[in-house]
Amino acid sequence: MKKIVISLFLATGIMFTGCATRGGYTTADANTYKVLKEGIILSVKNVTLQDNGGGTLLGAGIGGILGHQVGGGSGKIATTIAGAVLGGIAGKQINQKKGSELLIKLDSGNLIKATLFDYSFRKGDRVIIEFKRGKIYRIRRL
Repeated sequence: MKKIVISLFLATGIMFTGCATRGGYTTADANTYKVLKEGIILSVKNVTLQDNGGGTLLGAGIGGILGHQVGGGSGKIATTIAGAVLGGIAGKQINQKKGSELLIKLDSGNLIKATLFDYSFRKGDRVIIEFKRGKIYRIRRL
C-alpha cells in the first residue's frame, strides 16, 4: 500500500511541475530582452505532438506497481507485466497534445516554421513573434 501512495504522490508532483509557469513570467525573465518580429501566417497544419517518453515511462511504472498488487504466485509476474504494458499505452495516449505547425512570412521577407500547442491561429492572421535566447518564446495576434 505504501508503494501505491508514494507512486501516486510522485506522479502528481511530476504532473504539476510542468504547469507552474506556462504563459507567465518567472524571476529568470527579469533583466532580459526579447526580439520581436511581425509577420503573416501563410499556412496552418494541425498536428499531434507525441509523447517524449515521460508519460509512457510513468504510466508503465504505475501500471506495473498496480499489476503487482493483483496477482499471486506465478500470476503475479503476468499481472505486473500486463499492468506495465497497459499503463505505458495509457500514459502515451494521455501525454499526446494537439497543436499547430505554422508557416509565417516575416515582414523582412524571411520564412519561419513554428510548432505550437495553440491551434487557434488561422491563415492570414497578422502576428508578432517573440524570440528569447534564439528560440520562439511566444506568438500572438496583432
